Amino acid sequence: MNSESEECFRSKIEKYYSLEQSFVPKWYCYRVVTPIYVFTHFINFSSIKGKLLLLIVRGELSEKKICEFLKIVDENNKNIQFDKFVKLNNIFYNEMEMNGIAFLPYKYHSIFETQDKDLYLNTIVTFPIYNCEFNGNESSEEVKLLRRDIVSTIDWDREVSPIIKIRYNNLKTGSRTRGNKFYFVSLNVVLNELDNLQNDDFPDSFVELENYKDEYIHVSALNSSVFLIVNKNRTIVLQDKIQKIKDFTIDFLTR
Repeated sequence: MNSESEECFRSKIEKYYSLEQSFVPKWYCYRVVTPIYVFTHFINFSSIKGKLLLLIVRGELSEKKICEFLKIVDENNKNIQFDKFVKLNNIFYNEMEMNGIAFLPYKYHSIFETQDKDLYLNTIVTFPIYNCEFNGNESSEEVKLLRRDIVSTIDWDREVSPIIKIRYNNLKTGSRTRGNKFYFVSLNVVLNELDNLQNDDFPDSFVELENYKDEYIHVSALNSSVFLIVNKNRTIVLQDKIQKIKDFTIDFLTR
């Protein structure tokens, strides 16, 4: 970005926020304070010509974590696309357990959308992820839904929140998904529906799952204590008690 463009973007942001130099070279920051949280926004004006890179962190984090992540962002920004969500896998961090990076161009986020169209169109949001939290092929609406309901990307201390699609029918509880469509849900919802199979006397009840690799399993009960997992080819993957079924499922969704 040339100095004229950088100054233009800086002045636009400073209409709304108090911008200051952060503890990371070439990265600036401003804070949004709410009654519950402080949100720190880190912005880089110079890494990508004509674009802003932005990271949002909720609460207090160690400088080591932030410095490490922003350094890795700078090393990988050549992979950014201006019209598509980009997910990079197998990133090694020393300071945290996550193992990926996400880059979101406009349409996939809402930063500055109601304040300044130029800022909105030219801001790329980035954050660390677990590989299993996104598959990289999500639409803009799916990314927004996942970030709102499943993955708190501003919380770096979160537990792993895998992307999961579910279709199920529990004939005893009457709970089911509609039609043949799979729906995004949290891991807690999946575990709850597996528990519900334990108390189900109807052999046609089932839980179907797809993970972030688009792999598929079908879970059903043979009886009150033995459960069955089969794959898309209807091959038996596991036949065991519910805890083993749940352990396998968690690994299937997060590995």
